[in-house]
Amino acid sequence: MTRGFTLLPQSRVQTTGGLETSGLIGGPSETSLHACFEPDEPGCAGHFSIPTDPTRRLVAFTNPLTPAAEKFRGLSSRLKHIQKRSSLKRLLVTSAVPGEGKSLIAANLAITIASHKQRTLLIDGDLRRASVTKMVDLSGRTGLRHWWKAKLPVESILYRNDQLPLWLLPSDMQTDSPVNILQSPELQQLIAAMSALFEWVIIDSPPITVFADAASWSVTADGIILVARYGVTPASCLGRALKEIDTAKIAAIVLNGADVREEHNYYAHYYGHQIAP
Repeated sequence: MTRGFTLLPQSRVQTTGGLETSGLIGGPSETSLHACFEPDEPGCAGHFSIPTDPTRRLVAFTNPLTPAAEKFRGLSSRLKHIQKRSSLKRLLVTSAVPGEGKSLIAANLAITIASHKQRTLLIDGDLRRASVTKMVDLSGRTGLRHWWKAKLPVESILYRNDQLPLWLLPSDMQTDSPVNILQSPELQQLIAAMSALFEWVIIDSPPITVFADAASWSVTADGIILVARYGVTPASCLGRALKEIDTAKIAAIVLNGADVREEHNYYAHYYGHQIAP
C-alpha cells in the first residue's frame, strides 16, 4: 500500500503583530546581511548542498515528479493562498510526539517553496536534536546556541544554498535547557529581522507535548503546521497538542504515512477538538 501524507482541512490563521527589529544580537549591519543574498559576495557563514542520497528522503529536490513531491506542492499552494489574505510568513512545523516526520516535512516544504523562486529561510529550531542540520550535513557548524552565547552577528550562522533561494540557520546541539534562548528578546528580534528579508521563514521545532520549546517558538510564528503520523500518534497526544498551542494559528494539520481510506478516525478526533469554520 502506498502511503504519503494528507492534509486535514484547516486554514483559520489569525496572524500576530510585527516584532521590533532593533538591537539584533551582534549588531550586524544591513549591508552585511544583504551581502548574504549576493552570489558574488561571501556574506554568509558558508554554503550547503541538498543531499541527493535517497535515504534522506528530500523528494522535493531529488524526485520532484513523484506523488510524494506533489503532496508538498499541494501543501505549499495551500499556504500561499492563506498568505494572500493574511500576513502569514513565519511558519512553525511541530508534532505531538517524536517520530512523526516533522523535520522531513519542514525541509521538503522549504525546498518546495524555494523551488518556486521565493526567498525562504529554514530554521533548525530543535536545539536538542538538530535534525534538519544533520539532514544537510552541517553538524558541527556554529549555530543558534553559539550565536546567542557569544553575541555573534546573525550572518555568522546563516548558510546559503547555491541551487535554490534557500538559506538555513542551523542548530548546534546543547545539553542544557534551551529555554533561555527560546524565550529571549534577542531571538524575537532575530526572527523579526529575518522576516523582513525573507518571503517565508520555516521553523522546525521539537514535539509540542514533550518539551516547552515549540510553545516558545509558536510565539514568534504567524502560522503552525501540526504533523501527526498514521498509526503512531496516539489520539490522546494529538488532543493534548491541540490544547497546548494557539489553534487559531494552525495553517494545516499533516497526517503523515496515511492512506486516504483510513483517515476518518483522525478527522473525527480532530473535529472533536476543533470547530470547523
